Amino acid sequence: MDFMDLDIIIYPADEDVEEESYTPSMTYGAPREEFLKENKPEYYKRLVESGTLLEHLKSIDKRAFEMEENMIERQCEIEGVNDELKLTDRMKWVQMYNLIRHEVRSFILNDLIYI
Repeated sequence: MDFMDLDIIIYPADEDVEEESYTPSMTYGAPREEFLKENKPEYYKRLVESGTLLEHLKSIDKRAFEMEENMIERQCEIEGVNDELKLTDRMKWVQMYNLIRHEVRSFILNDLIYI
């Protein structure tokens, strides 16, 4: 049995606690679950019955957020949304960054979540 040290008290590490405490993100995990319920009910039922739904949603969340981070970083480089712009014209930087993030999230929803 593994233990984790939290301050002074030592508690036994329970690997299942992390899995059980996972809640799908409202950005990707929850929309994926809703999509499966409404559009792929047989697949959704299989995931629920096999006990792998949370694992599936966690995997989707992880892949989607990694994809989002990489795509935003690349698009910011391409469009010049950088620290220099942030210092010289903060409002333009916020506007451009938000637009990039919106476009990236739309892409991920259409290409990863709603399939």
